[in-house]
Amino acid sequence: MVGVAIASLSGAQPVCAIDSTGGVHCSEWGVDGSLAAKSISDCLPKGQIADLALDRRGAGGIAFVVSGGQIQVLSPSTCAARTVPTIAGTAQRISIAADHVCALTAAGSAACWDASTGSLEPSIDDHFVGLVSGSTEACGVTASGTVRCWDASGKEDVSPRNFPALVSAMAGSAAIVQIASDATGHNLCALFNDGTVACSQEFNLGSLGTFQLPVNERVAEIAVGTSHLCGIRVDDSVLCVPIQCTPDDCATVITPPPALKAAPRSP
Repeated sequence: MVGVAIASLSGAQPVCAIDSTGGVHCSEWGVDGSLAAKSISDCLPKGQIADLALDRRGAGGIAFVVSGGQIQVLSPSTCAARTVPTIAGTAQRISIAADHVCALTAAGSAACWDASTGSLEPSIDDHFVGLVSGSTEACGVTASGTVRCWDASGKEDVSPRNFPALVSAMAGSAAIVQIASDATGHNLCALFNDGTVACSQEFNLGSLGTFQLPVNERVAEIAVGTSHLCGIRVDDSVLCVPIQCTPDDCATVITPPPALKAAPRSP
């Protein structure tokens, strides 16, 4: 598969993955940690999905990029189309939080908008290789591993107490290769090239802690939900663990169904 997304739609915790043909497979966690079938994929075009993002609060929708760079946003309850503005460039990645959608183009530029109105917002100008949206914020990671965040007015977050400065300082000799969030502004995480992960509870909370995967586990891509972090292993399988997991309490590892096989996407 070429990507993984996890979310909270209508109180559930689905995990979805895209296969090499552009098809989507979704399952969800029950309250006891069991897995049940999920019909999110029924809303989506068959065999055409290049990237997928789910609103983690269940309010906004399902955003996806169709092969060829076309962006679509759907209501999770009705599968009805939401407003999508015209952006400059071909879309490659997508992120959504409630009605706040952000897209990353193949050229590395960011575009964010309000899905209820289709109004584009100003975004800072840089070459990004990764992007994540919060309900009003957005963050991008550059090819050099620098994280930059900005609000809906395009004002950049430069506070030394906030996520960009904290995660950059923590990087040390390890480069940041991806950022992901549960899109409520909680569990904003950075994946480093040594396989470690650092998470902040909020974009602007001013605290950051390392998140360690189970012993001997390494992932090349992450997706973050309200209570779980999922990663694509180097053998193409998907690992999901509780977001508060530490090496001492990672005994409970939630394994998605066998259909959720994945392969990391190149920038």
